[in-house]
Amino acid sequence: MGTASSVVAGVFAEFEHEHDLEALPPHTDGRPRTRMTDELSWRSPTGLLGHVADAVLVRRTLAELLADHDAEIVRRLGRAGSA
Repeated sequence: MGTASSVVAGVFAEFEHEHDLEALPPHTDGRPRTRMTDELSWRSPTGLLGHVADAVLVRRTLAELLADHDAEIVRRLGRAGSA
């Protein structure tokens, strides 16, 4: 199960963000667990210059944004007892 979003206008020629949600076996105390996996795909504009930007800046920046996103989910939902 999952969700997906696409950006139709903006700085990217194409941009898609998918969340895949996978039910995991419950904790030993019975609390449910879910694994969320993010997948990003994008195409930068301007051909060769866009490819250079991807290699130098975009890939790293998007990875940092996802790490911040994940940290915020953990902060809001807590991680006590997770494994």
